[in-house]
Amino acid sequence: MRAIRILPAVLLGVASVLGFLGVGVTSAQAMPNSPSSCSGGVIAPGSYGSLTVTGTCFVPQGSVVIHGNLTLAPGSLLDAVSPAPPAPTGSELPGDVYVSGNVIVGQGAALGLGCSPSICTDSTNDSVGGNLVANQALAVIVHGVTVGGSVAVTGGGGGVTCAPPPLFDTDPQLAGNPAYGDFENNVIRGNLTVTGLKSCWFGALRDQIGGSFVYNNNTFADPDANENLNSTINGSMICVGNSPAVQFGDSAASPNVVRGAAIGQCAYPISVRPS
Repeated sequence: MRAIRILPAVLLGVASVLGFLGVGVTSAQAMPNSPSSCSGGVIAPGSYGSLTVTGTCFVPQGSVVIHGNLTLAPGSLLDAVSPAPPAPTGSELPGDVYVSGNVIVGQGAALGLGCSPSICTDSTNDSVGGNLVANQALAVIVHGVTVGGSVAVTGGGGGVTCAPPPLFDTDPQLAGNPAYGDFENNVIRGNLTVTGLKSCWFGALRDQIGGSFVYNNNTFADPDANENLNSTINGSMICVGNSPAVQFGDSAASPNVVRGAAIGQCAYPISVRPS
């Protein structure tokens, strides 16, 4: 079973979030010419020079424009995939996040960016102008986002277990779920590299990757993990030393289209050359 399928089907919204956190004020104000930080609660729509998340923060509505870098400090959580209530059919997307610089996810931190997989499967307006870099992060969940540079996830993941991590208890949308990683419906202009991740589950589906996809030495507790499929990769796809091996699982997805070489566990028929 894919880990993302156990996410709640009904999102709780801002009122529930604020009630859960016990706060009712905006935690970060729009300051376009200076660095800002969020220690917990809702990030106000507006323009920021740069933004550092140090607690559990949310972007449920409006547009957050960051002219520099977005940084998640060690042990922090940013949930930018939960929409604001009410969410009628056709308007289930959360707030928009635009980052001109890089997104940096620190040790033990968790990032949710784009769109919740329980309510949408297409692209969002979220964008990262630079790179997305996660070093020993707990979870990186990105759906429907355009990344102008490369994505690199190195280590982390909370261990080879599907037990819910304590950090997820600070977010009603994630509480009770295991740590996992997921990249779906993204446009990544550079490379996607995932190495040394140890977690419950990981998947990469329907991504457009301008460079190569390097996926090595990742280990997961869920035997259905490593569903890396149905993506178009302009460079090569290299998959070595992953457990379980890269597979179709129960995804019912198509093979990847790889314009370069498909090597290791990602060799054909998991990946096919364009006709």
